[in-house]
Amino acid sequence: MRQRIIVIALLGGLSSLGNPQAASAKNASQAQAMFVSPMGEPFRPSPDSTERPFMMWFTAADLDHNGRLDSAEFGADALRFYKVLNVDGDEEIGPAEITRYEEEIVPEIRDPLRGRSIPRPGMPAGKGKMGGGGLGGMGSMGGGGAGGMGSMRGMGARGDIADKIAKAQKMAANRPQGLELYGLLPIPQPVASADTNFNRGITEAEFLKAAQQRFQYLDQDQDGGFVAEEALQIIKARRRRR
Repeated sequence: MRQRIIVIALLGGLSSLGNPQAASAKNASQAQAMFVSPMGEPFRPSPDSTERPFMMWFTAADLDHNGRLDSAEFGADALRFYKVLNVDGDEEIGPAEITRYEEEIVPEIRDPLRGRSIPRPGMPAGKGKMGGGGLGGMGSMGGGGAGGMGSMRGMGARGDIADKIAKAQKMAANRPQGLELYGLLPIPQPVASADTNFNRGITEAEFLKAAQQRFQYLDQDQDGGFVAEEALQIIKARRRRR
């Protein structure tokens, strides 16, 4: 009886694998809860507001309010956020400021599922998170994951469950890392990745250079700017590939 319960529990935990489209749709809707700008600034929803976090960023960056971001506006937004990050006002964002960014400004970078549920009044912090790193933490079930399935040999379930565990592990390996889930670009750490000379410090020039490179990627038709709908299409296309 105990073996049967273990099998049922394991299969129940993997049931979403049987319907990947439904799981993808659910993840896409949840991922709207937070948006991280191309340069790494987080925008979180308010329980009292219906404005999408993406539009919070886009509207603020669109300085002339014409519904289109050009290179100058994108650079100005990057420079504004650089000054937020450069707490001591010296010539670069150093290791201590990177740590502050990851621990205080966007702690979701170390707990990616944290920002996927819209906060509601009275909801305890962290409610609904998957323990043990989500699908990547399945080794705790059944005596160490696939290695603990020998006791189920007589039930004819070993091959089926092993196949599902393999699929789950593949999904976990392909899952977006860090802040990739919340932005327009496949960059896990948008701030630290601007350190082009790898000296553990990011100068204003490096940050602005990264901003221009990211702008050129987002301006996919190379017309000198992009509107909100173009950016949202990039988000949708990236989610379809997950």
